Amino acid sequence: MKLTKEQAITNHRKLWNWIADKTEERGAKVKKENYFRENGITDDVFSLCYCCEFAFQFMYLSHYTTKKCVFCPIKWGSNANARCSNDGKNSLGIYSKWIASSIGNAFNSSVQLAREIAYLPEKPNSEIIRAAFKDAEKHFDAIDELDFYTMLVDCGFTVDDVRESMGDEAADHMQQFCKEHGLI
Repeated sequence: MKLTKEQAITNHRKLWNWIADKTEERGAKVKKENYFRENGITDDVFSLCYCCEFAFQFMYLSHYTTKKCVFCPIKWGSNANARCSNDGKNSLGIYSKWIASSIGNAFNSSVQLAREIAYLPEKPNSEIIRAAFKDAEKHFDAIDELDFYTMLVDCGFTVDDVRESMGDEAADHMQQFCKEHGLI
């Protein structure tokens, strides 16, 4: 499933708000699997997470050698190394706390954490684009240039986004390459 950053974040927010609503409504924790099953969503979504699915698009290019979390469109914490399961300081991240909230009768905590997850801020495009270029540089011999730019365009990134993130030279090259190959 191909997702733009915008689609991934929109679907992420729908998923987690639904989880919070249904958990509150039912008085018991509702899990991600329920969202997909009860809404008839049959798409194969990596880790049942739209943000992971978005990040996975980048992983494909580097043959899974880079940690996908650097491509996640959501900011999971203030620390640069923060991710859903870890806040970057070897303590539980908000997602891990949500998982742990199923212990006992902590459904109120589950609701609150699901809402927090739903409204986490998105990463700036520049952070994801810089990570993609860094990864491409690191795996230069394994990544096809056409695949790389197709992935950027499919993810919703524009030449202007690349210009803002990587400068004129990289953006001009992307623009010329993408025009020559019918990507833009």
